[in-house]
Amino acid sequence: KEMILTVGQQYSEFIKAIPYEHFSRKNLGYLYAIKRGAEFIFDFDDDNIVDLVEDVMTKTSAPINILPNEISLQGAGFVLMTKDVFNPYPLMGPTIPNSWPRGFPIHNSVDENYHGSILFGSKKYSMEQIGVLQFVANENPDIDAIHRMTKPLPMYFKGRNQGGSPIVTPLHSFVPYNAQATIHTPNSLWATLLPSTVPGRVSDIWRGYFSEAIFQEYGLQVAFLPPDITQKRNPHDLMADMDAERDLYHKTSALIDFLTNWIPQTETIPGRMEELWIALYERGYIEEEDVRLVQLWLSALVEAGYDFNRMRRHDRQHHVVLMGQYNYDHDINKLKFWTQKWREIFDVVEVRGPFPDDKLQTLRAAGVNAHKGGEDNGYFSPVMNFWSSLLTYSENPRIEGVIYLHDDAMLDMGQLTQGHYQIPTNRIMLSGNPINDPTLPSYYTLYKNETSAQHDLYEYIFKGMTDAEYKIFDNPETKYHYTTDALLKALNERASWLWVRCVPQQF
Repeated sequence: KEMILTVGQQYSEFIKAIPYEHFSRKNLGYLYAIKRGAEFIFDFDDDNIVDLVEDVMTKTSAPINILPNEISLQGAGFVLMTKDVFNPYPLMGPTIPNSWPRGFPIHNSVDENYHGSILFGSKKYSMEQIGVLQFVANENPDIDAIHRMTKPLPMYFKGRNQGGSPIVTPLHSFVPYNAQATIHTPNSLWATLLPSTVPGRVSDIWRGYFSEAIFQEYGLQVAFLPPDITQKRNPHDLMADMDAERDLYHKTSALIDFLTNWIPQTETIPGRMEELWIALYERGYIEEEDVRLVQLWLSALVEAGYDFNRMRRHDRQHHVVLMGQYNYDHDINKLKFWTQKWREIFDVVEVRGPFPDDKLQTLRAAGVNAHKGGEDNGYFSPVMNFWSSLLTYSENPRIEGVIYLHDDAMLDMGQLTQGHYQIPTNRIMLSGNPINDPTLPSYYTLYKNETSAQHDLYEYIFKGMTDAEYKIFDNPETKYHYTTDALLKALNERASWLWVRCVPQQF
């Protein structure tokens, strides 16, 4: 049903805080929809048109149903991507090569390391995992002024009838999404707020990046959908657009670096949103008026009865490094996949193994924190790799410990500490007794100032974790990932894994 809100109906202190003739006036519609009990919000621009589908029986046409399945997103491609920012356009089949969306860091726009690849398709994602659904648009899509002035138009993406399918952004990666053809799901309605102190060409992109920093804490991902939308763009002055997009060209990379390393100090979504927007104001990404705006927005949502507690926190580990031990060299995609899945839980993940120099360079260019280890088939290199990792982070004030994990193991942190300690801790825990010596205690303490001469580091390696180690079922069909059956079998064999959020999300 179409509803036009007049100024007389636009009420409250929140309304007064939004400037006239600014893109952020959309915030009024978001709040109105939430107060009326909306489950999904379709954020749409006036020059975008939903494509029509023809009924062959009646020979009539009607708009495509763009509303998502409320239970799951099906047929999506799993994106293999280890960089902190992702350019989704190359995977959507554009007719113009080397394209990028508005808001993607301009100096990385043609670097293939930011394009990702489809590791496997036809994956089903629960809608509880999806925060935002972004349609790409045909003909005149959402690209920046530099793209428009240097590449031809029109531009088209691969449609569903041409083999196009949804893709889902990796949880650790940031991606620019807009306010032109976007659906916010029930878990992310709080994230619709547009900042009002930056140009409209920046506002929706900033909104997306800000929100994704909190999405990562709750396991929410952004999906890109095939083009059920055509944009018949209103007249624009491209030079004026480029001037309005200045922050996107000059500040986006620094913003993503900040958001990647941001560690929230509060526990709730409202607290984290306010905390983040204050930090962004202090760093010059928004102005003070937007801090007041977000406070009024959160108050208005509480007044409207919005349930912030519907999502479960993802329990990301910000202060612990996960070190992956590889006894042998492996395929690059396997190394990337292992890193990507564990980055859903840990901010800092590294792999150490006997990798050739050229592979190390390729992995690092792709965003994998890779280090060269000894070529001894795992005889003594695990000890040295673990010790090297401890030394690497010993002076880092943010890092409080390193967890060692083999490439073919799954980690249950609750079981690892047997309930005695929270991660991070300054103790090294062994699951079982690695050398069958009943006189040894279950735990060892390793302080940052200790050296290998003071302790036998071999005892600190998790050699007794056979109960928690489950092999990857690596056959020609499953390739480099846990299969659904294998992962569920492993999870079901240890009941605590079903409620401790300590392993990568299930397939």
